[in-house]
Amino acid sequence: MSWTGKTLIGLVMLIIGAAVFLNAVGIHAGNLIGLLIAIALIFYGFKLFKHSESSLKRGLGVVLLVFGALSLAGAAHLFFGILLAAVIIYFGWNMLKQEKADSTAYSTLTPAEKLDMTISRMEDSFEREWNRLMKDKQK
Repeated sequence: MSWTGKTLIGLVMLIIGAAVFLNAVGIHAGNLIGLLIAIALIFYGFKLFKHSESSLKRGLGVVLLVFGALSLAGAAHLFFGILLAAVIIYFGWNMLKQEKADSTAYSTLTPAEKLDMTISRMEDSFEREWNRLMKDKQK
């Protein structure tokens, strides 16, 4: 049997179904399911990391390995905290780089260009239409 994503999902569903059945007859195996899922994630992550040619699949393998290990240790919440922190840092860094590029471009403008830019920002479509109506009324 080859271990594909479909096989892994099927195995997980089989384990969950068996646990629900055992729970219905009075045998509680909830902790066992978490342990088995964590082990399956580690196994599948290692397989993906070891046998894939693309760096994307290797990266996914590492992510699955880390998440499985943290789940096994009972610290899966750390994974999501670290992931959230990394995403926030990434977007914050990009915003700072973009602001720096915008300020550099703004500082190279002449004073007349800066004034035109300020006036065009202050003037919206309503303002332009109002000014047009006032000019037409004066004629």
